[in-house]
Parts: sequence; C-alpha cells; structure tokens
Amino acid sequence: MPSWRITKYDPARRGPNGVFLDDDWTSVSDIGDRLSVAEYLRVESAYVAAVRAFLADVGVTRLVVHGLEGPHDPPRILGTDDPAASIAVAEGTELDLDGIAAACRRVLREDLWCRLEAPGFAVHFGYDYYMFIESDAPCETAVAQAASTLFVEPIDASPYRR
Repeated sequence: MPSWRITKYDPARRGPNGVFLDDDWTSVSDIGDRLSVAEYLRVESAYVAAVRAFLADVGVTRLVVHGLEGPHDPPRILGTDDPAASIAVAEGTELDLDGIAAACRRVLREDLWCRLEAPGFAVHFGYDYYMFIESDAPCETAVAQAASTLFVEPIDASPYRR
C-alpha cells in the first residue's frame, strides 16, 4: 500500500540516521516560548489541508476513530472560532470531513491520539508533528498539493499500522 511521511521538517536537514538536525518547535506547548499562535495555526492548517487533499484524491469522505487515547479535558482551544472544539471523539466514531479535520487538529495539539482509518486508507500521527498517510491509490494529486506547504516522503508503511 503506498504510504507517505508528511512533516514540516526538510529531509535534507536529517542526519545519516534520519534524525532531524535543526532545533525547531515540535509541539503546541511551544506556543509563547518560541512559537506564535499564528505560526502554529498556519502549520497545523497545512497538515489539515494535506489530509483533506488525500481524502479528496481517493474519494473518501468518512474515517473511523481507532486506538483512541485521551481526550484530555479541556481541549486546547486556540481562538473563539476554533474548529477543534466542535467535535466529540470516541472509539469507533465515524467522522465526516469536518470531524476528521477537527480530530486531526486535536491530535496535533496533543489533546488526544488516535488512528483515522477506512478500508484502503489511513491517517496516523507520530510524535513531534510527524504524520503518516496510507492509501490503496497512488494519490499523485494529493502528494503534489501537500508538497506545496509540507515535506512529503514515500515510506514503506506507517509505523502505526495495525
């Protein structure tokens, strides 16, 4: 199954063992210290846009929550119109496109963790803003769209595959 690692980290800045060499922010908790809310939201939105692009490319409109950890209470809300506040997430919940986007934001903010999956398609998140997408389809259009704002690398498989 085609798989991609999608990150904000330039692969050219990785050492020989694959570790990112630059000192960069890795969490929503870096807001205020070394990161503005605006910059955080810009990057978070790029990840959500990448997920939406892959979903559109394969025609998937719903994903199911698996392996739920959390959520923490209260969720991290960044503004009065924050879409991450709009959903409740439970194990086995089937999410529509807006729910998927909100769940992705909550995972990126470390409010919860889960895998989002459908037959032949999956979105997984790792530590430090690593995202993994798997699809039965090649997703060439989505890869190009995501690569306009993030780094998209083909990989063998998501490390979070069940």
